[in-house]
Amino acid sequence: MSPAEEKIHHVLEANAWRLRTEGPDVVRWLTGGSEPDAYVLLEREPAVDRLTARCASCRQVLQSLTLVDGHLVAEELLAVRRRFAGHTCARADA
Repeated sequence: MSPAEEKIHHVLEANAWRLRTEGPDVVRWLTGGSEPDAYVLLEREPAVDRLTARCASCRQVLQSLTLVDGHLVAEELLAVRRRFAGHTCARADA
């Protein structure tokens, strides 16, 4: 392994906690189309095929989401984006 590769490997290992792609603390950016963007946390509800979308700043529940064959329902994602657009919290200061 070259010195550059070793350095990259070391940096990635040291910062693995920042590079998570799954879990309740990973902020999701819902974007695309004409609806407003939303920054949310998705939390799996135990023992059911549902997720809870929360505001990434204040963690207030925005909406419960249905999983169908492991995929989110598009109409519910659009509703979360609309609800986030009207949501007020300290996110502007974050």
